[in-house]
Amino acid sequence: MAMMASPAVLQPLETKLNSHIRWEKYKYTPRAIPSNAVVGGRTEKGVDIYIGRDLWKGEVCSIPATETYSRYALFTGDSAAVEILVCDDHSILFWADKGDDRIRKFGISTMGVVHDEPFVCRQGYLIGRTVPNKKTLFNWPKRKLPRDVCLLGHVEFSSQASQLSVQNRLDKYYSSTTDNYQVLCAYRVPTPVYSFTKTWKWVPASNGYLPPGAVAGGKDEFGEVIYIARAFHEYEVPAGYVSPSQKCCIYPWGCTTHQSS
Repeated sequence: MAMMASPAVLQPLETKLNSHIRWEKYKYTPRAIPSNAVVGGRTEKGVDIYIGRDLWKGEVCSIPATETYSRYALFTGDSAAVEILVCDDHSILFWADKGDDRIRKFGISTMGVVHDEPFVCRQGYLIGRTVPNKKTLFNWPKRKLPRDVCLLGHVEFSSQASQLSVQNRLDKYYSSTTDNYQVLCAYRVPTPVYSFTKTWKWVPASNGYLPPGAVAGGKDEFGEVIYIARAFHEYEVPAGYVSPSQKCCIYPWGCTTHQSS
């Protein structure tokens, strides 16, 4: 639901077409990690691993939140060709398990634009990770990945029996594969005509609840004030409104209207 903490003015966009999620230059220091950077993994010490990419290799990079050492993860080195993934609205992101049909439509590539059509023409690899808190088997001798460790890697587009390839410190060739993985995806939310300032943001809501600062969008035929909202439907994010009396979000999709609590 759209809300505002104080009166604000909507300003025209002056950014790229897909402003929700994008790659930005990364200066090799934890202090340079943007506040909207996307976390993808975790080390054995509980340190967050942010998603990066190496433009020379077209592969996923692991960027730790602090200067640290990991027995399992191989962090990116000092490189002018490293970028970090950022997202202004993390609610459009989700991790899909291997075999999920949504991967072909919403999977994020390590190269080119975030969403490139058609699927078979995308460049690079898909961004993947080991499944958090589940036993993961690699081809490491006499060693299994601890449940509390989540590693980043990449998945090839074309292979039907694709695997997650992970750079690490335990394998002789600094790369291991596993069949148990997830792929980072992003719903294709249309870029708005106007951007949100720092005083505007989307917040979760349900059952007709109106967060403080909810934005009124008008009145219905009975004179009740309705509020701007959005919902997730069939892997898309249509805009709609909340009716306090009906305690739901009402939105158009297809050739009819729908309700979601």
